[in-house]
Order: sequence, then structure tokens, then C-alpha cells
Amino acid sequence: MRKTINSNKPTKRAASVANYLSAMMDLTGKTQKQIAEEVGYPRQNVISMIKNGDINMPLDKTPEFAKAIGADPAHLLMIALREYQPGVAAVIDSLLGREVVTEKERTLLKTLRELSPYNDLVAETEEEIEALKLFVEIASKRQALRVVDKDALKDA
Repeated sequence: MRKTINSNKPTKRAASVANYLSAMMDLTGKTQKQIAEEVGYPRQNVISMIKNGDINMPLDKTPEFAKAIGADPAHLLMIALREYQPGVAAVIDSLLGREVVTEKERTLLKTLRELSPYNDLVAETEEEIEALKLFVEIASKRQALRVVDKDALKDA
């Protein structure tokens, strides 16, 4: 018996949204059921299908997904648009003339400007770039530890 191919189903592709959701869910320690409840789905199977790249994350649910996984909604939306609607993402990028900056990135930029005596911090040399890479690595590890610490506190 031949299977009928449903042309409405998205083809499986490099699932950057799926990978991002999976990674962020791992950091939060939340289950698919918890995420589904926070996003407004009665069952967790939708979350599973999105994580597997079987279906697209509904763009109108971006704020709910972002809140549930602790992500910036603008960042998550642009990841989704670049994957699902690359033409729309390109128009947004060209009209704005820049990448979408998340709230956390704005805070980081503000802090860097406050720390720089001339408000014009630039990493040009190899040493400066390596120092920034080290900073990002340390900050990322600290963020992961904070997520783990929160989970440990919940379990206590």
C-alpha cells in the first residue's frame, strides 16, 4: 500500500528553531509537558513535533515560547523567520539595516559603554578578540550555572 504524501507538512530541514528550543529547554530543565502548558497547548506532542522539526513553531506563539524557555522573543522570532520565511527575514534585515538586538544584548551594550572611558569600545586586535571570547565563555557558563542553581533550589 502506498502512502499519500501530505504536501502541507513542512519538509524536514536543518532545524535551527528545533535545535534552539531543545537547547533552551535543556537549560531550563522544564519538561515538554510544562512548556506545552505555558505556551497554551493541552498536550505535549506539539512540542515534541516542533523539537523534532516535524512541524514549524507557530510564529504567533513566539512570545509564549520565548517566555517559557527564558529566551528573548525578538531573537526567537528572527531565528524562526530565517528558517521558515527567509525572504521575510531578509526584508526585515534590509529595512532595519541591522540585526535584531535582544533586550539582554542591549543591557550588555549599555554596560560595555558605561565601562569604556570613550563609549566606543572596539575589539580590533587578536588579543582583544580573544579576551571577548573568554568573557563570553565565562558568562555563558555562569548563566548555565544560574539555571542549574534555580532548579536545585526548586527541588530543595
